[in-house]
Amino acid sequence: MIKYQSINPSSDGVTKNFRSPKSFNDKNDRLKNKLSEQRDDIELLIKSNIEYDWYQDFFDETPDNSMNKGNGTFAGSIAEIDMLVGIIVDSICSEKQYIRIGKEDMPRSVVESRFKKLEMKHIEYALKCLMLNTKEIRKESVEMVLKMIN
Repeated sequence: MIKYQSINPSSDGVTKNFRSPKSFNDKNDRLKNKLSEQRDDIELLIKSNIEYDWYQDFFDETPDNSMNKGNGTFAGSIAEIDMLVGIIVDSICSEKQYIRIGKEDMPRSVVESRFKKLEMKHIEYALKCLMLNTKEIRKESVEMVLKMIN
């Protein structure tokens, strides 16, 4: 039995006893653990697909976070890569039937399929487009997701 101090103590100052619903907490904890494991598995899959380790090594070794790639300079940071991975994982793990990308509602299964097919070149393209963009962007994350999914 757990003892809690009442926020509205009675005039006699007695501590009230409450029973913790153990079975509810156990079931809830098991569900949270299962969802957390599922989320971790998806995050590992996405990081593997986009060669996250390469980005991590690159940004650790390159102080200015830029490099020459083909016709232009690629710039970014590991924080931007982490943000993209987080958005992708959130979208895949969402329980919503439809996910709004841009101004279009897309079935979650379509979004999940497209996100699971992303590779390093898609991440680079999204970051490069963001870097070369001259318009004001209100939400960088939304812009990068649009570039990757289309």
